[in-house]
Amino acid sequence: MAADPDYALGHYNLGVARVQGAKIPAAIEAFESAVEIDPSHNPALMALAAAAASQGDLPKARSACEAAAGHDPSAAPYILLAQIYLASQDQGAAEAALLKARAREPKNPDLDALQRRISAILPK
Repeated sequence: MAADPDYALGHYNLGVARVQGAKIPAAIEAFESAVEIDPSHNPALMALAAAAASQGDLPKARSACEAAAGHDPSAAPYILLAQIYLASQDQGAAEAALLKARAREPKNPDLDALQRRISAILPK
């Protein structure tokens, strides 16, 4: 399967297929290609963040989340960012990302559960 070199959605779809085939490094490359073509392609940014985090590349994951937050008015980028910070044991950054998510979607039910995870896993 190949993607049109100038079609961000094609690269994104290729990345999704590679994730489904458990080819995460190749998926990351496809998502990066999509973002290179269209830096505001939020599905590719979020998928890149998730895939990079799954491979332990937390700086790349954080960068993709922060880029997505610039284009996506929902809480989703900050929820994922909080989870990434939580995985790297950075309670302060996780809580800061959670606050940004709450500012965007105060009634999002996922935020209370995430707050409990932050408090339970990383007690002050």
